[in-house]
Order: sequence, then C-alpha cells, then structure tokens
Amino acid sequence: MGEYLWLIWPISIGIGLIVIGGVIASTVRRIRRSALGTIVNAVSRELQRNNGSLDQITLNQDTGPKSLSGMNETFKPQIEKDFPTLNIKELMSMSECLLQSYFEDIDTDNQTLRHLRDVEREYKFKNGRPIPLTPSLMKNISMEKANNESERRKPYFASVRIHRTVINHYSRRAATAVIVFQTALEYLHYVKKNDIVSLGNPDRIQQVRYNVEWLYVIDESKLNSSETQALSLNCPSCAAPITSISSRNCEYCGVSIEPIDIRLWRADKIYTI
Repeated sequence: MGEYLWLIWPISIGIGLIVIGGVIASTVRRIRRSALGTIVNAVSRELQRNNGSLDQITLNQDTGPKSLSGMNETFKPQIEKDFPTLNIKELMSMSECLLQSYFEDIDTDNQTLRHLRDVEREYKFKNGRPIPLTPSLMKNISMEKANNESERRKPYFASVRIHRTVINHYSRRAATAVIVFQTALEYLHYVKKNDIVSLGNPDRIQQVRYNVEWLYVIDESKLNSSETQALSLNCPSCAAPITSISSRNCEYCGVSIEPIDIRLWRADKIYTI
C-alpha cells in the first residue's frame, strides 16, 4: 500500500484542476449571458469592424434607468386602509417576477418549451406559487405569441435586470380596485423576421418602463362590461361566453365549470410606457 502513496498528490492536484476548470467555465457562461457579457461581446464586434481601433468604438447602451412616476406616499396609505391584510411589498415583488416570466415566455428561444395555453402554469412566484392572471391577460399573451408565430416574428429578450418598482396609481370603485405598479428595467430586446432583425438592436441594452395593473373584485354584482370582460371565461366545452364569474355551469351546454376566486389580486395588464 505504501508504494502507491506517492500517487495521492498528483491525483489530488488533477482532481482539483478539473474542479477549478469547471467552476471557471460555469462562471464564463454566466458572464456571457449577463449584461456585462453583452457589453463585452458588443465591444469585441466593434473592434472587429474597426480593425482593432478603440477610437471609433460606439457602445450601444442607454444611459441610466428610466425615471418613474412614483406615488407611494399618496397611494400606499389608501391601499393599506382599504386592504389591511394585503402585503404590498410582496405584490410588488410578484409584479417584478411576472415581468421577467413574461419576457421569458415571449422569447423565441423558450417557445418550444411552452404551449400557448400553459401561460398560468408557467408564471411562478416564490416557492413555485402561481402568479394569478385574469383570463383577459392570459388571452392577450396567448394571442401575442400566436401572432408572432403566424407572422414569423421572433422576439428575443435577454439580460433582463430590474432596477426599481413603485406604486404608480391606485383606484377603487364600487365593483373593483386597481393597483398599478411601474417598473424601471433594462434588457436586450430585438425582433427578427425571416431571420433579419426588423426591430431593436442585438447589441443595445435598452432602458425601459413597464406598468403592471392588478385587479381585485370587491362586488361582482356591480361589475361594468369592461370589468366583466377582463374576468370572463369561455366554456371549455362549447366556447360560449360565461356571463357570471361565479357560475358553476355553462348556461348554454350545461357543462360544469370552475368558478373564479374573486377574492384575489390578479394581474390584468402589462404594457410599456
């Protein structure tokens, strides 16, 4: 046994080098996928275009996060008064998570991993909790993906980084309450059509603002037509519109349906401003 002890050191060193090499490779891959990696790649391409000259390099990147229209001091006390059990900070964090999940879902590279009707199952919060969406938002996202596919548009999102989120607006009516969160973020976003970039710049980090509207039903009997439309469903059997969100059976074909839990904040709209 003693004559083999001299092999321990070379073997240990070899294993150590393999482990270190794996860590370095993993780190390099993460950097390449990050905003820093995007910048480095852009600089490399500019160097190639300008024959290695640094003087002519123009790095395509917006300067600084977008400013936000924050109304936390005005609206937060009102929300806390109307909904004392609501965790505003958690809902704000869920709103940020929703944006990141939305970009991942729309991104062409992820399309093969998802089905158009799997939107709600794919949008997850902490500990795998689903992010509640209104049927209207689910339908809009599905239509956006379907339209991209039919028109051969390939949107790409990468290097998404959330800067800050604020309460932008709050309103309460007889039937519903709406909270609007506004988020400043940056991302690399462009669209290809027929494998040609038709929108955006693959090398440009953009600074943008997004609004996410969250809807809560206070009194179903007082919903107006647009609010009912946002929360309405179609019958899974005959596709007829379901006029009441608490209905348990389709009034056309009689099939059993799952009623919506109205005592729940649901994301209703996502849009840039």
